[in-house]
Amino acid sequence: MQWENFHLLLQESLAQKEGSLIVGDIKQSIYRWRNGDWKILAGLGNDPSFRIRECSLGTNWRSEANIIRFNNGLFTAACQVLNDRYEAEQGDPCTQLLDAYSDVCQQTARKDEKGYIKLTFLPDNKEEPYAETMLQQLAEETDALIRKGIQTKDIAILVRKNKTIPAIADYFDKHTPYRIVSDEAFRLDASLAICMIIGGLRFLAMPDDLIAQARLAVAYQNEILHQDISLNTILINKVSDYLPAGFMLQLEELKLMPLYELMEKLFILFSMERIEHQDAYLCAFYDAVTEYQQKHSSELTAFLTYWDEKLHEKTIPSGEIEGIRILSIHKSKGLEYHTVLIPFCDWKMENETNSHLIWCSVAGTGKETDIAPFNELDIVPVNYSSAMANSIYRSSYLEERLQLWVDNLNLLYVAFTRACKNLIIWGKQNQKGTVSELLQEALLQMKDPPMQHEETDSEEDKSSAPDLYEYGTLCLSEPSAEQASGNRLSEQAEGIPVRLESTETAIEFQQSNRSADFIRGEEEEEDSTQYIRQGRLLHQVFASIRQESDLPEAISRLRFDGILESAEQEKQITRLAQWAMNHPKVKDWYNGTWELFNECAILFTDENGHTQTRRPDRVMMKNGQVIIVDFKFGKKNEAYNRQVREYMNLLSAMGYTHVEGFLWYVFKNELEEIV
Repeated sequence: MQWENFHLLLQESLAQKEGSLIVGDIKQSIYRWRNGDWKILAGLGNDPSFRIRECSLGTNWRSEANIIRFNNGLFTAACQVLNDRYEAEQGDPCTQLLDAYSDVCQQTARKDEKGYIKLTFLPDNKEEPYAETMLQQLAEETDALIRKGIQTKDIAILVRKNKTIPAIADYFDKHTPYRIVSDEAFRLDASLAICMIIGGLRFLAMPDDLIAQARLAVAYQNEILHQDISLNTILINKVSDYLPAGFMLQLEELKLMPLYELMEKLFILFSMERIEHQDAYLCAFYDAVTEYQQKHSSELTAFLTYWDEKLHEKTIPSGEIEGIRILSIHKSKGLEYHTVLIPFCDWKMENETNSHLIWCSVAGTGKETDIAPFNELDIVPVNYSSAMANSIYRSSYLEERLQLWVDNLNLLYVAFTRACKNLIIWGKQNQKGTVSELLQEALLQMKDPPMQHEETDSEEDKSSAPDLYEYGTLCLSEPSAEQASGNRLSEQAEGIPVRLESTETAIEFQQSNRSADFIRGEEEEEDSTQYIRQGRLLHQVFASIRQESDLPEAISRLRFDGILESAEQEKQITRLAQWAMNHPKVKDWYNGTWELFNECAILFTDENGHTQTRRPDRVMMKNGQVIIVDFKFGKKNEAYNRQVREYMNLLSAMGYTHVEGFLWYVFKNELEEIV
């Protein structure tokens, strides 16, 4: 649909004798899961409504000559491998694939033959599990590169799936001194200090959750006090003995503190300033908490629910933090890196998931498969599998398989072309149906460049030894040349480390947002009476409940938000509300059977063309009937009638035919129907 819109604009541009520039690369089309279609760009030359002049940019200005030469040879060979598979099965060459990669070979802008490529295919056996060996080799290779002179900021690790990132980051954190920098690895729940603050909140909100308490104690003992104490040890003994004494002594006082100040207090009580590299996390976390409190109360259980459902996934930007970059291949598109490492280069060429549905149709195709009863359905969802090759939907299967081949070949192309100087890849040995298998077959067919291949002669060793290919010489990082400039605006910005500290301050009374809003409404006249305040409270109650059984919860919410001044006032408002809801018609409105719209805005345009808003107190709908109710707590006024009549006219204009309106004078418990 998006392309159809552009198509019309392009036709209009041509009709006006104007040109248009379309820029794209079929080989970098990796977003089919977002409905991207590489065949649109591939088929532009066949569109009779366009006059196309194609121009290929044949020079690669990013990569060193050896990287370009390797990618030229590899992807030409990989394309041929896939074409051979297709031709052996279909009898004809796969022209779509060959055309898509017809311009894969690029020229280099460099005069020197520089650049380094290394491919390692690891075995998978019981003695050396593949995933564990992969992480170990990735860490060892990274360490070796840095020791040889490549800076950490020049290294990027590209992965197929985001879920791989935490495992790699965790392994590097435990086995290397190097920092991994990634938006995915910098989630708030990756911060030890924030997790301890959340643990402290759980301790206060859920005093019966012994597991959560023990985890907090383990974190405090191991990370703050550096005592090697296990979770079982703490559970066997008394949890409070392993927590800060100041925290345990102030439990009751802490429960009464506002949320933000409580978090800062926990930071101090648990001495979290001893944990390094937490400042960026804490700043982002405190900002998120402040934003949360603008719209919500400080109730601990509600905030913990918000943390569990949403806030824990928030990431902090990695920015210019010194470290090894790690990101997905999709996110790396359009970027470049000095040295690119690609572990786990072993994803499937075809069905990546077990729930891969494709929509098939044979109706109206005129083919031999256009037969009953299959052609009686316009479209059918079919789970993609090789079994489709022997079914009536064979043509749909072949088309989807070709799409998957192109998708995964394009992913490899995007990943391999991110490298400027060095490209290092790890795959899985003898893994059928994966990109690892495709790479191994392509390397065997590739004639240029001449890869140095290390392979053991012994059949016994072949199953346990890595299969290694190398080409070129490793390129080291070059010191950045700093140019002196008299223009201060052109100077390179330097990062300044910032350390976050909390200072304890005396807490004064802090009003909740809803309480402040409510009291602000009372500042009309100095002689505001208790009668008026009760009216506002009852209005708040009736507008917030759906049925009569919701009344206790609504009263409780007003008490928690600081709107009710005393227990006596709470009892008084409860009695008044219960008395008012005993009216037979009101009782029907609050029986829970109506579809409710409480204080929802109605937007309309007045006679001057300006947008206006009206907000009835309560609109209810059931079985085509619409009832509008406005709550009133003073004397009768003709203006109230005009107001409700306007609401009724607006809803009638919206297409509702059976609309009734009422004024409910609550203190008299009297209903006035508006006609």
